[in-house]
Amino acid sequence: MLRKVRKIRLSDMIVNQIKDLILTKQATPGMCLGSEREMCKKLNVSRSVLREALSNLQAQGLIRSDPQGVFVESITPNSMKEPIENVLKEDKEKIFELNEVRRILESGMIALAIERATPDDIEKIKESLAALEEAYANGQLGDEENVQFHLRLAESCHNSIYIHILYTFLNLFQKASFLYRSNLLTTPKNAKILMEHHREIYKTFIAKDPNKASKAIVDHLLWGDKELKVSRNGDKE
Repeated sequence: MLRKVRKIRLSDMIVNQIKDLILTKQATPGMCLGSEREMCKKLNVSRSVLREALSNLQAQGLIRSDPQGVFVESITPNSMKEPIENVLKEDKEKIFELNEVRRILESGMIALAIERATPDDIEKIKESLAALEEAYANGQLGDEENVQFHLRLAESCHNSIYIHILYTFLNLFQKASFLYRSNLLTTPKNAKILMEHHREIYKTFIAKDPNKASKAIVDHLLWGDKELKVSRNGDKE
């Protein structure tokens, strides 16, 4: 089925194109991309559109612009300092990239969580599952309870760096999903499906089956992607 084409600003297209060149190392640190006049000609855009794109890239520390031309900067932690939250606001499609990384993290770390989980960890996961079920049963969003469930799994790894990373991802995903619809995953039908997903994750976790647990997490997050895409397409109608 054909869908409406999403409108993208020219300046955003230029930003994405130059970012891709930098990240794929087709444009390396110190390389001159040309003068503004040359770039306008190559890209077939106006000076104002180009400057808007360059301003965005410069704010992220990816390029510098001077009278000699536009130059690629070295990619360092500072050059990638733009908050991911801002990136998600500028391009809602990035939520799917965010979830892609989250799938890899959670499904990859679950084996370690199963191996290291203590009886206390398992009890906390069980409690968070019960809290999530109660929230859904009461018609609540269950956002905090969902975050707690996934965090309890992460805490079972006993890896503080991973816990910090996942907490950041969960909060970003939570905020980004609201860019579509706040009740995206909280219809009675979806709440039931979500609860089944979380029960399956818990079941495979306590059964100490890392392969099935990993699959349960991947299936759960892929389902979320599918529902987000349905919501996205609905918002375009």
